[in-house]
Amino acid sequence: MIEVAEKLIAERGIGAVSLRAVLRESGQRNKSAAHYHFGSLPGLIDAVIEERGAPVREYRDVQFDAWRPSDGARGLVHVLVGPAAEFMLRPDSYYARFLAQVTSDPELHTIVQRRQHTPNYQETLRLLRDAHPQVPPALWQTRLDRVTLMTINILARWEATIPSGVPVPALAADLTDSVLRVLSGPLSPETTAALEPATTL
Repeated sequence: MIEVAEKLIAERGIGAVSLRAVLRESGQRNKSAAHYHFGSLPGLIDAVIEERGAPVREYRDVQFDAWRPSDGARGLVHVLVGPAAEFMLRPDSYYARFLAQVTSDPELHTIVQRRQHTPNYQETLRLLRDAHPQVPPALWQTRLDRVTLMTINILARWEATIPSGVPVPALAADLTDSVLRVLSGPLSPETTAALEPATTL
């Protein structure tokens, strides 16, 4: 059922998929068993993220353990982006498209956050924050949100159709570069001025 749910949600979207549809497509006739194991469609989505995301999380831990301060901020971004690209840009993968659909739903998005926020993931984010003290706290989280959605959605696009003439390692490396630029980009005078508290005469 997990494989079927992943594929159906990736191809049809959250709104077009129900637990009953997953049961039907998977050939599962024991409806009570499905409800016992997953409880609901969100429960099944959680199970997909737990199983499909496990290799990404495990490889991310390996990359984190291999990171050294001399690798700098780009090395930290690679810890976040590299494992996702490694496992999602494969011919038989639907996981990036599945995540793109799930993260578009504000309630289901929390499931993704809960599953991916492992101790090493959180420590990577902390180290990245320390490496960018020039970014105001008010903007840091918005930049993280932006690069998270950007990464998921571009991987979903590439998962469906790999751009011709560009090797997958080059795509992953360039995505890492792009994420780093978003996180570390300098503030324009306009943004700085807009952040300043209004003054009263």
